[in-house]
Amino acid sequence: MKGGRTKEAVIETALQMAIADGLEGLTFGTLSKQAGLSKSGLFAHFSSKTDLQLSVLDHALGLFRTDVIAAGTKAEPGLERLRVLYSKYLDWIAGTCSVSADPFAGFVQEFDGRPGELREKLVTSQTEWRNQLTRNVRKSQSENKQLRQDPPDQIAFELIGAAQSFQVALNLLDDDTAREKADAAFDSILS
Repeated sequence: MKGGRTKEAVIETALQMAIADGLEGLTFGTLSKQAGLSKSGLFAHFSSKTDLQLSVLDHALGLFRTDVIAAGTKAEPGLERLRVLYSKYLDWIAGTCSVSADPFAGFVQEFDGRPGELREKLVTSQTEWRNQLTRNVRKSQSENKQLRQDPPDQIAFELIGAAQSFQVALNLLDDDTAREKADAAFDSILS
């Protein structure tokens, strides 16, 4: 029991470090100092750096599923659900959920050109998210013919693009109106 809690605490610490320094920036040396464990104590939980990185990525994906997808799917199917999913996605990006910032923004940049298990897991997760949005766009369109009737995957692509623009405006440009612009983009993309 205690070992499981220790591992969870280490993974949470590692996630915060990875948000700041990337998954490649994680080392057993720096993590052991931050987590207050010896390197050998860390090796009791993680067999390799890749194992640690995968655990951190899995943890981040679990948080995203809870904070964004599960929260969004509590809303009524159709446009209300799509709006809540998008809003929760913006909350995730803004760091007002379980994470201080969106870890995937950095992880995707870090692993977009590298083959391997981490990249494949990122590809799968990003594809699942796009598919989730696409399904909800399709449902919204079928229930409301006044919405833009372009291919649902195109609209999902544009919603993700607007959210990524929100991330840059909020975090890099310190734009106080970033959320208003992102919310307006949702309505504009769907109309």
